[in-house]
Amino acid sequence: MTTLRALAIAASLLLITTAAFGQSYFPVKTLGTQELWYSYCKKADGTCCVPYCLVDVDTGAYSLYNPGGNGHTVSGHSPGSGPASKMSISGNGSWTNTFSYINTGWTGQFWYYVRYGQRNTDNSFDARLAVGHPEYVRTCGVDTGGCSRADFGAGYTDIFWVEEKPEYIHVGATSRHENSNSYNHWMRSGPAYGIWGAAQDYLAAHPEQGKLALNDMSLPYGGLFDISGNWAASHWEHSNGKSVDVRANCAACGGLGQYSLPDNPTIHNEFLDYCRDRGATHPNTRLEFAGQSNQHIHCQWP
Repeated sequence: MTTLRALAIAASLLLITTAAFGQSYFPVKTLGTQELWYSYCKKADGTCCVPYCLVDVDTGAYSLYNPGGNGHTVSGHSPGSGPASKMSISGNGSWTNTFSYINTGWTGQFWYYVRYGQRNTDNSFDARLAVGHPEYVRTCGVDTGGCSRADFGAGYTDIFWVEEKPEYIHVGATSRHENSNSYNHWMRSGPAYGIWGAAQDYLAAHPEQGKLALNDMSLPYGGLFDISGNWAASHWEHSNGKSVDVRANCAACGGLGQYSLPDNPTIHNEFLDYCRDRGATHPNTRLEFAGQSNQHIHCQWP
């Protein structure tokens, strides 16, 4: 007697992964791209495929609020549904999260496309909300109820951890991002070298500064900094590994803080020039929140 056990597998990558920290982000898929997947029912010996079996297929996201959710914590976020990629039979429209009662036919295989980071039912996606969370495609056998998932993540693969240097320390850890600076200091290699060079240039001219304090860069795979705890698009320029904030606190707002740049417009403009000399772009490289407690220099690369 044949036992039906359904499995969703990416046709190009026969790998299901797990992770030590919550669900897996591997493999990470590029936003807006799509691949051909297939689902099938296994035979009793575990091989493919059972002809004419019925399957349900759906996509979803693991909890935003568990460890491993790109630094997002349970206590730091309002309830809400997570991002999920979508599926289409044709690959060019009618995107959905669910296929129900699909007959796999004589081949025993149901083929479809998965578009990564797709939140909307048309051909668009909201990258601000779709990046950087572990997702899955799940296939269930209609007759048996047995299910299996294939994990992946939608995000940027060219964002890397930026370690502290003699020129700067990391600041800005929040309870919404695991209370750890390990989550908010990721960048692409070009911008990372850019801010390092700008720091060296500034400290060569101002050795009395000692070091700088670098605040938010990006999260490990990019995506939304939920700094307000409401899972709404915010801090958007830090979503893709190209920006960094440099502490330049307002002196009249409760103190400068460790390694803050002096509260001096001439110094601010000088540092902005060092960022631009190292490839940062104008006008996105600027002083932000002038005269407020969180005043800082924002340097952004193209």
